[in-house]
Amino acid sequence: PVNLSTMPIYDVPDVVLAAKGAGEAKFILIKSDFQDVATSPMLVADFTNWQPQAMYDDGTHGDEAAGDGIYTLYKTGIAPGYHKYAYNITQTNQVRDPYQESGDSQYSIIQVK
Repeated sequence: PVNLSTMPIYDVPDVVLAAKGAGEAKFILIKSDFQDVATSPMLVADFTNWQPQAMYDDGTHGDEAAGDGIYTLYKTGIAPGYHKYAYNITQTNQVRDPYQESGDSQYSIIQVK
């Protein structure tokens, strides 16, 4: 048995949960994950007809804090289903989402409900 009276008690900060609605997705790219070469990253996806969409680090388009090196793009109106996407971190370098394990060698997969 564990003596709980000797266990330290930790304060847990408040947690805010946010739920996405149907057809919504938030894409995040952390600049430092790519040796800071991502200066104007873009999202490319089948739901954008493979047209690059700018990502933002200015406190808009779903980005929470301007200038923090975290680029964000909040998309709405995405059809339900599985979708392929990747990030253009430079004009000549496209990468999969490093935090999304599903997909193939070129694209990550997201399921939108």
